[in-house]
Amino acid sequence: MLNIFRKKKGRLFPSGYIDIHNHILPGIDDGSPDVETSIYLLEELRELGIRKLVFTPHVMEGVWENSTTDIAATLEILEAEWDTRNRDGFSLHAAAEYMMDEGFLARLERRDLLPISGNILLVEMSFVSPPMHLYKTIADIQVAGYRPLLAHPERYFFLHQDWEEYKKLRSAGCLFQLNMLSMSHYYGKEVRNTALQLLKKGYYHYIGSDLHHERHLHQIQKLAERKEFWRKVEPLMENNSQLVR
Repeated sequence: MLNIFRKKKGRLFPSGYIDIHNHILPGIDDGSPDVETSIYLLEELRELGIRKLVFTPHVMEGVWENSTTDIAATLEILEAEWDTRNRDGFSLHAAAEYMMDEGFLARLERRDLLPISGNILLVEMSFVSPPMHLYKTIADIQVAGYRPLLAHPERYFFLHQDWEEYKKLRSAGCLFQLNMLSMSHYYGKEVRNTALQLLKKGYYHYIGSDLHHERHLHQIQKLAERKEFWRKVEPLMENNSQLVR
């Protein structure tokens, strides 16, 4: 067990934890609506012991068509405001969570993408049905030099009926990222049970908060007080610590 994962008194999260999936950048998707909310969320996460974050705003055709330039500019605005208030020691980075739609394929062709780190690219799909040509898209991502990291596979209900698809996705080269809140009943019993089964099978590689708003924050605070939660996810948090330097 890494020493950095010994929690300090008064802090729920280990000092080495890096959150690689959240929607804290202001006014850019369905997460934080403004800078003040983003500052509040950062302050609360700091109290939990988190010191490094990778922001991952949605990129979705016809909904949130955030360019790499837009995301970088929003990060600069938030960083400037954080520094102005003399806040200490956050390491803030920008990436994105890409819906695997037609717009994504065009971005992939242009290499107009923001990986989490190195070549690790966070992707998602609809919760109710897979995209057309899913496995071709996964192959195209890898041909372009990226490694697809599938956000919250436990939340895709259409996969719950066919567990072989999870195995197929991994065999096709997909990494899996667990949502913290899936370990509670926040998304429902079926999602939690699926997350637990995927954990038991050793299918996950990383973990993220997927934090959007204060309700998520409060649920994460409650979850982080549970020893059972740490016992199950600590190896994934260690993986996170190696991902972003």
